[in-house]
Amino acid sequence: PLGRLQTNNLGLKHQFFPLLRFAVLPISHYSVPHKPLARWNNMLRLTRYHLGHLWRLIASGAAILLAIIWLQQSLRFVDLIVNRGLSAWDFFWLTVQLLPSMLMFILPLAALVGTSLALKQWRDDNELDALYACGFGRPQLARAVIWAGCGVVGLGLLNNLYLAPLSKTAFKDTQDSFRQERSIQLLSTGAFNPLSDDLTLYLASRQRDGSLKGLMIHDHSTPGTPTTWFASAGAMTLTSQGQLRLTLDHGLRQTLTPAGLQEISFARHTLDINIAPPPTGPRWRDADERTWPELAPHLASHPADASKYLAERHKRLLWALTPLPLMVWAAWCLLPRYKNRRAQAWRMAAAIGFGLLYQGLLVTTHNAAEHGSQAALYGQWLLPLSTFALAWWGLNQPRLHHPRLAPV
Repeated sequence: PLGRLQTNNLGLKHQFFPLLRFAVLPISHYSVPHKPLARWNNMLRLTRYHLGHLWRLIASGAAILLAIIWLQQSLRFVDLIVNRGLSAWDFFWLTVQLLPSMLMFILPLAALVGTSLALKQWRDDNELDALYACGFGRPQLARAVIWAGCGVVGLGLLNNLYLAPLSKTAFKDTQDSFRQERSIQLLSTGAFNPLSDDLTLYLASRQRDGSLKGLMIHDHSTPGTPTTWFASAGAMTLTSQGQLRLTLDHGLRQTLTPAGLQEISFARHTLDINIAPPPTGPRWRDADERTWPELAPHLASHPADASKYLAERHKRLLWALTPLPLMVWAAWCLLPRYKNRRAQAWRMAAAIGFGLLYQGLLVTTHNAAEHGSQAALYGQWLLPLSTFALAWWGLNQPRLHHPRLAPV
């Protein structure tokens, strides 16, 4: 039993932080043996306070990491705007569809970093010392971490099982749409663009109205008689059959024959480009594009695909559950059994370093599981289970005083 606490004896009557209002004063006002609900009510207040702090830091860390990785991935598509005439809205929509897939790997790391920063701030502000003095143990202080971890796990399950496959499918469909319907815009200026296996186009520049300047087309579809077209201007359109039609103005045609070089000048010439027609049936989707019911192993057309489907199922569950053991691990590292500020930086480095090692092991075991390794497929579940069990066992050990330091 806590009994009655006198705040004057703690020396914190008017100078302590706002947490004292709901952590110390209510306990000193009520007698715990006669009013057991008082401690429970104060525990709920403390948990809500810590939950709000944890959620703010986790959300901030996830937003920062997501923005950094999104910017890095978006640099691959900048060329579509600069040199290929893609609109800013299409570029934005194309890159935004990558966010749920990134969030699958960012959310565990953001949860770990946010929890570590929150616990460090509680230690720096002496909140933990006050709560220890009020009779709270480490498992009680870690309660908010566990609740926050359950919330992050729920968000991860929603993202991994529903949002990520849908966004990846939309991203691939948008890419195919750009290749088929907007192939004219995707032509690079100042470079050789392969239009088919036998046809190559060089484009000097593109005007704002869509017209082309400085064209050279080389056709080697007929063995022994390659043909090259030169034109000062031209235009490219898409026919109703999905084929490209190139109109050349004021140019020259050169054909190399066994008899010699033949040249023909023209004022206008139309060239139909026989490219592969767009697929009429549904596009084959990879494992990361499929929803949870579509990843059933019996739906695979090949045994290798069945291994990928099963590994993808385990991957989505494991990455969604990863934040909880990592957050409890951070609580174990940063809620030590004894007080020693000099080791705080090492504890934080150990928490974050183990999180990076943990994610690296998950990626390694997933790659092995995709190739049919049953040991890696089921052995990877030992990572979250053993991490959570070890961290929770450590949190339930009684606090000790450092042998070389004075008691708290």
